Amino acid sequence: MARQARKLSDSGYMHVIVRGIGRQLLFETAEDHTFYLETLKQYSQAVGVTVCAYCLMEDHVHLLMYDPEQRIPTLMKKLGIRYSYYFNRKYDRSGPVFGDRYRSEAVEDDSYLLTVYRYILREPEKAGIGKASEYPWSSYSAYGDEKTFVDTGVLEGYVRDREAYETWIAEENDDECLEYITPTHDDGW
Repeated sequence: MARQARKLSDSGYMHVIVRGIGRQLLFETAEDHTFYLETLKQYSQAVGVTVCAYCLMEDHVHLLMYDPEQRIPTLMKKLGIRYSYYFNRKYDRSGPVFGDRYRSEAVEDDSYLLTVYRYILREPEKAGIGKASEYPWSSYSAYGDEKTFVDTGVLEGYVRDREAYETWIAEENDDECLEYITPTHDDGW
């Protein structure tokens, strides 16, 4: 069966998820996380894709990106190849590191943009790891930080100061977004 074409975003905003093959760990050490983020920064700037939010979990990554020129496929290919080479070499293994191709969804309105943003940053809480504000491998701390490669400018237009930002992220909510769900196999029994 042929792959379906990706739905492109009219707004330029995309929510992207990539998962380790067989749900294997993508990040085993802080060095792995740091390498991935440095590579994401390097390649996103090189191809002209703006990273608005990220969260690196053990076996998957969530990204919110702005890409009016539709260069995310190039970014994800470069990032995947470079990180796979690093990971395989470091852990003396071979073969794919990421399962299938990345999943993506278009983010077409302001309301859903805010939903995706908060959803990504709350991933550690949903997984029972800890508070979003304390998780070191997300862009939570990037809000208002001009030294980061993450562009929080669009969010700053809605949530005007740090206190309001922290309150908004911590609010209980029913945010739902694209998830990376592996279909179950059904042999018709």
